[in-house]
Amino acid sequence: MEGGKTRGKTMATWTLRWNFNKSTYSPGECGNISFWLENSSNNILFVSDIGIQFDWMENKFYHVDCGNQISPQKNDLVSVIDFEIPPTKVGQVVYNIYYHLYEFDRTKKQWIDLGERWTGKKHFINIFPTPFYKAFISRGLRPEDQAIGDPIVRLIRCWGFETTTVGIEKIVKDYHHLSPTIRNEIINADCLIAIATPRYLDAFSGLWRTLEWLQSEVGIAYGVNKPIIIIKQKDIILGGLPSTFKNSVLEFDPTNIEDLERKLSILMPSLRDCIATKKNQEFFQTLGAIAMGAIAIGGALLVGGIAGYVLGSTTR
Repeated sequence: MEGGKTRGKTMATWTLRWNFNKSTYSPGECGNISFWLENSSNNILFVSDIGIQFDWMENKFYHVDCGNQISPQKNDLVSVIDFEIPPTKVGQVVYNIYYHLYEFDRTKKQWIDLGERWTGKKHFINIFPTPFYKAFISRGLRPEDQAIGDPIVRLIRCWGFETTTVGIEKIVKDYHHLSPTIRNEIINADCLIAIATPRYLDAFSGLWRTLEWLQSEVGIAYGVNKPIIIIKQKDIILGGLPSTFKNSVLEFDPTNIEDLERKLSILMPSLRDCIATKKNQEFFQTLGAIAMGAIAIGGALLVGGIAGYVLGSTTR
């Protein structure tokens, strides 16, 4: 929680929320961000100014003078800030929110300066060239498979990909059209991303094997020279063609999806470049380096998306 930790009675609590007008932006595009303050205390709060600093701005930041009073137990719009993305900026962009707050002390009948506050560089937005690319997602359709696969698919979409899985986004009513539909969707996609989840226990190795059709779908993509990413749950055996990828497979732990998110944040820009240039070598080198641990994956996990918030309080 933001704010001081001095001893005493809490005098003011609030929640600052913000919302971008788009979930992702393109290089050179203009956008805006709206700020709202929810005053949870019994005193009036006053927002004198507010701003946002993107990672390309160094010591500068977008800033507006507000002069907004927020009554107790109210949630009001503070301001809207316009901004412009540099034409050369792509990928994940970290930003920092700034605001200056005052509290009205009803006992002393005076305004108390609560100081300038920064949220810290822990939030980001995504900037991608248009158009979005198409990714065929090979994954299980059972509820237990989707419970694991859905969060991973959401991460993939955050990197500017429209996703298709036959049986989820693409429904085929006639079983006889299933195989040709899968083949056509893979051919029309820009890449294939396979999510290998447990299907049955191997009696000899004591390890889990994944769904059989993952092998055939990877084979189709391989045959038409599509970029391929295999994301497998740990302790799973890959058979057929996927097993030949060996050191180019990303492992994940369903209880630590944040680790996979960090890996994808490094890999996905390379995948996009691979699709744009039709050059696969650099992409597979990056994939192999991440899979083998040659690229360090660490640091605090950033929070991305169209909206964000921060809690605040002050004590006396």
